[in-house]
This record gives sequence, structure tokens and C-alpha cells, in this order.
Amino acid sequence: MKLFFVILTLIAILLPLLSVQPVLANTAKEQFESGLEKTAGKTGHTELKFFEDTKSLPEAIGKVIKFFLSFLGIFFLGLIIYGGFLWMTDRGNEDQVKKAQSVLRNAIIGIIIILAAYAITAYIIEAIITKV
Repeated sequence: MKLFFVILTLIAILLPLLSVQPVLANTAKEQFESGLEKTAGKTGHTELKFFEDTKSLPEAIGKVIKFFLSFLGIFFLGLIIYGGFLWMTDRGNEDQVKKAQSVLRNAIIGIIIILAAYAITAYIIEAIITKV
């Protein structure tokens, strides 16, 4: 019975490798790019227009600050995922649990700081833009 499952598994693995299929690498690339263009068109991101609609220097500075704060948020989200991974794979190792808890605690504090900085930046830049 065990031999039957081994042979069945080998057939299941090797059968797709033995079948003849045409290579559609160029077509797949074109389909991928057209899919990206359709998605970008629906969301209005067909061109990079980061500073084109900027009317003043404070508004441009605010956009740059928000851009960097967004990337910092992504970084700290990655740290939260890393801390969770450490905690899930600790295998009873108390040192790794403490390290994971430290990473998670620091990442959550970092995200709170970034959210506060983002809110303060949005408020201050909006106040400056309305007065200029």
C-alpha cells in the first residue's frame, strides 16, 4: 500500500513535467503589464504626478514628509510581522519569546509615534496652506 502511494506521488509530480506545453513567456509578460495598466487606470495612477498639483512650498514639504512617514509605517508593520514570527517559532525558548515581545512592543510604539507624527503633519501643513 505504501508503494502504491509513492508511485502515485511520483506520477503526480512527473506527469506535468513530461507534458509538452508551448512557451508563452512574452505573452504572459504582456498580459501582466496590461493588467497593471488597467488597474492603474482605474485608480487614476497612470502617471507619476507627485508634485504637479502642488501649489506652494509648504504643500510640497508636507507631501514629502507624509511620503516618508508612510514608508516608516510600512517598516514598523514589517517589524510587527517579524516579532509575531519570532514568537510563533520560539519552540519553548524563553529568550526568543522575550526578544519577540520586545520587538512587538517597540514596533507598536513606533507605529503610534508615526501615526501621531502623520496627524500632526497633516494638521500643520493644512493650517499653513490655508493661511498662505
